[in-house]
Amino acid sequence: TPCSGIWQTVWLEPVPECHVRALHIRTGADFAEIRAEGVREGEILLEGRRYPLRDGVARLEPETLQLWSPEEPYLYRFTLESGDDRVQSYFALRTLTTEERGGVPRLCLNGKPYFFNALLDQGYWSDGLYTPAGPEGYEQDILAMKSLGFNTLRKHIKLEPEQFYYDCDRLGMIVFQDMVNCGGYRYIRDTVLPTIHLQKRNDRFLNPDREVRRNFLESMEQTVRLLGNHPCICLWTIFNEGWGQFSADELTR
Repeated sequence: TPCSGIWQTVWLEPVPECHVRALHIRTGADFAEIRAEGVREGEILLEGRRYPLRDGVARLEPETLQLWSPEEPYLYRFTLESGDDRVQSYFALRTLTTEERGGVPRLCLNGKPYFFNALLDQGYWSDGLYTPAGPEGYEQDILAMKSLGFNTLRKHIKLEPEQFYYDCDRLGMIVFQDMVNCGGYRYIRDTVLPTIHLQKRNDRFLNPDREVRRNFLESMEQTVRLLGNHPCICLWTIFNEGWGQFSADELTR
Protein backbone atom coordinates (compact mmCIF):
# COMPACT_ATOMS: atom_id res chain seq x y z
CA THR A 1 0.00 0.00 0.00
CA PRO A 2 1.50 3.36 -0.98
CA CYS A 3 2.22 5.79 1.83
CA SER A 4 4.03 9.08 2.33
CA GLY A 5 5.11 11.43 5.08
CA ILE A 6 7.50 11.25 7.99
CA TRP A 7 8.07 7.84 9.58
CA GLN A 8 10.05 8.62 12.73
CA THR A 9 9.36 10.63 15.85
CA VAL A 10 10.14 14.36 15.70
CA TRP A 11 11.88 15.55 18.88
CA LEU A 12 12.48 19.22 19.72
CA GLU A 13 14.26 20.17 22.94
CA PRO A 14 15.88 23.40 24.19
CA VAL A 15 19.47 22.76 25.30
CA PRO A 16 22.32 24.85 26.72
CA GLU A 17 25.09 25.89 24.37
CA CYS A 18 27.34 23.14 25.74
CA HIS A 19 25.23 19.99 25.80
CA VAL A 20 25.33 16.23 25.36
CA ARG A 21 24.64 15.51 21.69
CA ALA A 22 24.68 11.72 21.91
CA LEU A 23 25.73 8.81 24.09
CA HIS A 24 27.60 5.71 22.93
CA ILE A 25 27.36 2.80 25.34
CA ARG A 26 29.54 -0.32 25.30
CA THR A 27 29.00 -3.02 27.89
CA GLY A 28 30.34 -6.38 28.99
CA ALA A 29 29.37 -8.78 31.74
CA ASP A 30 30.55 -6.46 34.54
CA PHE A 31 31.09 -2.95 33.15
CA ALA A 32 29.67 -0.17 31.00
CA GLU A 33 31.70 2.40 29.11
CA ILE A 34 29.82 5.63 28.40
CA ARG A 35 31.10 8.02 25.74
CA ALA A 36 29.43 11.41 25.53
CA GLU A 37 29.48 13.58 22.41
CA GLY A 38 29.59 17.33 22.94
CA VAL A 39 30.98 17.46 26.49
CA ARG A 40 34.29 16.44 28.06
CA GLU A 41 33.77 16.76 31.81
CA GLY A 42 30.94 15.85 34.16
CA GLU A 43 29.59 13.14 36.45
CA ILE A 44 27.46 10.05 36.04
CA LEU A 45 25.18 9.05 38.90
CA LEU A 46 24.42 5.31 39.14
CA GLU A 47 22.94 3.51 42.15
CA GLY A 48 23.86 6.37 44.47
CA ARG A 49 27.49 6.39 43.30
CA ARG A 50 29.17 9.10 41.22
CA TYR A 51 31.56 8.31 38.39
CA PRO A 52 33.71 11.06 36.81
CA LEU A 53 33.41 11.81 33.10
CA ARG A 54 36.90 12.60 31.79
CA ASP A 55 37.57 13.54 28.18
CA GLY A 56 34.00 12.54 27.46
CA VAL A 57 34.38 8.96 28.77
CA ALA A 58 33.34 7.18 31.96
CA ARG A 59 33.69 3.53 32.96
CA LEU A 60 30.95 2.25 35.25
CA GLU A 61 31.30 -0.91 37.32
CA PRO A 62 28.02 -1.65 39.12
CA GLU A 63 28.41 -3.14 42.59
CA THR A 64 25.49 -5.51 42.08
CA LEU A 65 25.72 -7.43 38.81
CA GLN A 66 22.46 -8.44 37.12
CA LEU A 67 22.70 -9.72 33.56
CA TRP A 68 20.00 -8.87 31.02
CA SER A 69 17.96 -11.65 29.42
CA PRO A 70 14.37 -12.07 28.19
CA GLU A 71 13.64 -13.85 31.46
CA GLU A 72 15.17 -11.06 33.59
CA PRO A 73 15.44 -7.83 31.57
CA TYR A 74 17.25 -5.75 34.17
CA LEU A 75 18.18 -2.19 33.19
CA TYR A 76 20.66 0.08 34.96
CA ARG A 77 19.37 3.65 34.84
CA PHE A 78 21.82 6.53 35.22
CA THR A 79 21.98 10.32 35.06
CA LEU A 80 24.74 12.28 33.33
CA GLU A 81 25.34 15.85 34.52
CA SER A 82 27.66 18.19 32.66
CA GLY A 83 27.48 21.93 33.25
CA ASP A 84 23.85 23.00 32.80
CA ASP A 85 22.90 19.84 30.90
CA ARG A 86 21.36 16.76 32.52
CA VAL A 87 20.65 13.55 30.59
CA GLN A 88 18.97 10.37 31.79
CA SER A 89 19.56 7.02 30.08
CA TYR A 90 20.15 3.34 30.80
CA PHE A 91 22.21 0.32 29.89
CA ALA A 92 22.14 -3.44 30.43
CA LEU A 93 24.87 -5.97 31.06
CA ARG A 94 24.82 -8.91 28.67
CA THR A 95 27.11 -10.78 26.31
CA LEU A 96 26.51 -12.65 23.07
CA THR A 97 29.23 -15.09 22.02
CA THR A 98 29.76 -18.11 19.81
CA GLU A 99 31.18 -20.97 21.85
CA GLU A 100 31.79 -24.62 21.05
CA ARG A 101 29.72 -27.01 23.14
CA GLY A 102 29.79 -30.73 22.43
CA GLY A 103 31.77 -30.10 19.26
CA VAL A 104 29.11 -27.75 17.88
CA PRO A 105 29.33 -23.92 17.79
CA ARG A 106 26.47 -22.43 19.79
CA LEU A 107 25.15 -18.91 20.22
CA CYS A 108 25.53 -18.17 23.91
CA LEU A 109 23.69 -15.48 25.84
CA ASN A 110 25.64 -14.48 28.95
CA GLY A 111 27.98 -17.43 28.47
CA LYS A 112 25.29 -20.12 28.20
CA PRO A 113 23.81 -21.76 25.06
CA TYR A 114 20.48 -20.09 24.38
CA PHE A 115 17.60 -21.13 22.13
CA PHE A 116 16.39 -18.07 20.23
CA ASN A 117 12.74 -18.92 19.64
CA ALA A 118 11.98 -16.25 17.07
CA LEU A 119 9.33 -14.78 14.83
CA LEU A 120 9.80 -12.81 11.63
CA ASP A 121 8.42 -9.40 12.61
CA GLN A 122 7.55 -7.41 9.48
CA GLY A 123 6.08 -4.51 11.43
CA TYR A 124 2.72 -4.18 9.67
CA TRP A 125 -0.32 -2.84 11.53
CA SER A 126 -3.95 -3.22 10.51
CA ASP A 127 -4.80 0.25 11.82
CA GLY A 128 -1.74 2.23 10.76
CA LEU A 129 0.14 0.28 8.05
CA TYR A 130 3.74 0.90 9.20
CA THR A 131 2.95 2.28 12.66
CA PRO A 132 0.42 1.27 15.32
CA ALA A 133 -2.49 3.53 16.17
CA GLY A 134 -0.79 4.42 19.46
CA PRO A 135 2.61 3.84 21.14
CA GLU A 136 1.09 1.24 23.46
CA GLY A 137 0.68 -0.99 20.41
CA TYR A 138 4.34 -2.02 20.56
CA GLU A 139 4.09 -3.12 24.19
CA GLN A 140 0.91 -5.09 23.53
CA ASP A 141 2.50 -6.82 20.55
CA ILE A 142 5.69 -7.72 22.44
CA LEU A 143 3.79 -9.04 25.45
CA ALA A 144 1.52 -11.10 23.19
CA MET A 145 4.57 -12.74 21.60
CA LYS A 146 6.11 -13.43 25.00
CA SER A 147 2.85 -15.02 26.18
CA LEU A 148 3.05 -17.40 23.21
CA GLY A 149 6.54 -18.50 24.28
CA PHE A 150 8.73 -16.49 21.91
CA ASN A 151 11.85 -14.65 23.12
CA THR A 152 13.16 -13.12 19.87
CA LEU A 153 11.84 -10.95 17.04
CA ARG A 154 13.66 -10.63 13.76
CA LYS A 155 12.78 -7.10 12.72
CA HIS A 156 12.43 -7.62 8.99
CA ILE A 157 14.09 -5.06 6.65
CA LYS A 158 12.57 -2.19 8.63
CA LEU A 159 13.66 0.26 11.31
CA GLU A 160 11.09 1.04 13.98
CA PRO A 161 10.78 4.19 16.10
CA GLU A 162 12.89 3.86 19.23
CA GLN A 163 9.77 3.26 21.32
CA PHE A 164 9.76 -0.29 19.95
CA TYR A 165 13.37 -0.99 20.95
CA TYR A 166 12.92 0.61 24.38
CA ASP A 167 9.91 -1.63 25.00
CA CYS A 168 11.96 -4.67 23.94
CA ASP A 169 14.73 -3.58 26.31
CA ARG A 170 12.49 -3.20 29.34
CA LEU A 171 10.07 -6.07 28.63
CA GLY A 172 12.74 -8.60 27.65
CA MET A 173 12.51 -9.35 23.94
CA ILE A 174 15.64 -10.04 21.88
CA VAL A 175 15.80 -8.37 18.47
CA PHE A 176 17.66 -9.59 15.39
CA GLN A 177 17.76 -6.37 13.38
CA ASP A 178 17.79 -6.39 9.56
CA MET A 179 19.39 -3.68 7.50
CA VAL A 180 17.00 -2.21 4.95
CA ASN A 181 17.28 -3.80 1.48
CA CYS A 182 19.52 -2.01 -1.02
CA GLY A 183 18.69 -3.81 -4.25
CA GLY A 184 16.52 -6.21 -6.16
CA TYR A 185 15.91 -9.90 -5.60
CA ARG A 186 15.94 -12.68 -8.19
CA TYR A 187 14.65 -16.04 -7.08
CA ILE A 188 16.79 -18.16 -9.41
CA ARG A 189 20.01 -16.18 -8.91
CA ASP A 190 19.70 -15.45 -5.19
CA THR A 191 17.96 -18.56 -3.86
CA VAL A 192 17.88 -21.55 -6.21
CA LEU A 193 21.43 -21.61 -7.61
CA PRO A 194 23.24 -20.94 -4.30
CA THR A 195 21.03 -23.50 -2.52
CA ILE A 196 22.01 -26.30 -4.92
CA HIS A 197 25.66 -25.12 -4.92
CA LEU A 198 25.75 -24.15 -8.59
CA GLN A 199 26.64 -20.52 -7.99
CA LYS A 200 29.89 -19.66 -6.25
CA ARG A 201 30.72 -16.32 -7.81
CA ASN A 202 32.51 -13.49 -6.08
CA ASP A 203 29.93 -11.06 -4.69
CA ARG A 204 32.17 -7.99 -4.55
CA PHE A 205 30.40 -6.36 -7.51
CA LEU A 206 27.25 -8.46 -7.51
CA ASN A 207 25.41 -5.19 -6.93
CA PRO A 208 26.72 -3.13 -9.89
CA ASP A 209 25.36 0.27 -8.85
CA ARG A 210 28.17 2.22 -7.18
CA GLU A 211 25.86 4.91 -5.81
CA VAL A 212 23.55 2.30 -4.25
CA ARG A 213 26.54 0.58 -2.63
CA ARG A 214 27.81 3.86 -1.21
CA ASN A 215 24.39 4.81 0.13
CA PHE A 216 23.96 1.38 1.73
CA LEU A 217 27.29 1.65 3.57
CA GLU A 218 26.29 5.06 4.94
CA SER A 219 22.85 3.81 5.92
CA MET A 220 24.29 0.74 7.63
CA GLU A 221 26.63 2.90 9.72
CA GLN A 222 23.78 5.27 10.62
CA THR A 223 21.57 2.32 11.62
CA VAL A 224 24.15 1.00 14.08
CA ARG A 225 24.77 4.51 15.38
CA LEU A 226 21.03 5.04 15.92
CA LEU A 227 20.19 1.70 17.53
CA GLY A 228 23.50 0.33 18.80
CA ASN A 229 22.89 1.27 22.45
CA HIS A 230 19.84 -0.97 22.78
CA PRO A 231 20.68 -4.17 24.70
CA CYS A 232 17.78 -6.02 23.06
CA ILE A 233 19.62 -6.05 19.70
CA CYS A 234 21.83 -9.14 19.75
CA LEU A 235 22.42 -9.64 16.03
CA TRP A 236 22.44 -7.63 12.80
CA THR A 237 21.29 -9.09 9.46
CA ILE A 238 23.13 -7.29 6.66
CA PHE A 239 21.48 -8.75 3.55
CA ASN A 240 18.01 -10.26 3.63
CA GLU A 241 17.90 -13.18 1.15
CA GLY A 242 20.77 -11.64 -0.80
CA TRP A 243 18.80 -8.55 -1.87
CA GLY A 244 21.37 -6.14 -3.28
CA GLN A 245 24.23 -8.15 -1.77
CA PHE A 246 27.86 -7.14 -2.28
CA SER A 247 31.12 -7.71 -0.38
CA ALA A 248 29.31 -9.66 2.35
CA ASP A 249 32.47 -10.86 4.13
CA GLU A 250 33.95 -7.35 4.24
CA LEU A 251 30.70 -5.80 5.45
CA THR A 252 30.37 -8.47 8.14
CA ARG A 253 33.78 -7.53 9.49
